[in-house]
Amino acid sequence: MLHGREKVDWHPVEYLLIYLPWFGFIGLTMVIFGGLNQVPDYAGIRTFILVLQSIGSGIMGGLILLPRLFVETDKWPRLQVSGISAFVVSLLYVKFRMMLFIMIAGLTSQVD
Repeated sequence: MLHGREKVDWHPVEYLLIYLPWFGFIGLTMVIFGGLNQVPDYAGIRTFILVLQSIGSGIMGGLILLPRLFVETDKWPRLQVSGISAFVVSLLYVKFRMMLFIMIAGLTSQVD
C-alpha cells in the first residue's frame, strides 16, 4: 500500500481511518464486558476475543481503503469516499461483533 501511494495519491488522514473498526472493537468490549480485563476466560473465549477479533478488525480496516480504488476521484472527493467507507465498514463490524459479544456474555453467565 505504501508503494502504491504515489500512483493512487493517498491522503494521510486515510491511514487513520483504518483503525476505526479497532476502536469500535475496543469500545464495544468496554460496553459489553466492562473492559478488556473483564472478558470471561471460559474455554478460550478471552483468547478468541482479544486476539482473533483484533486481527479481524485489522482486516476490516484494510477494506476501508478498497472503495477508494474504484471510485472516480473527479466526481467524489477522495477523503469523503474513505470516510463514508470507514463509517459503513465500522458500523457493520461493530453490529456483528455486538451480536457475538452478547451471545458470549449470555453463555458465560449461564455457566457461572
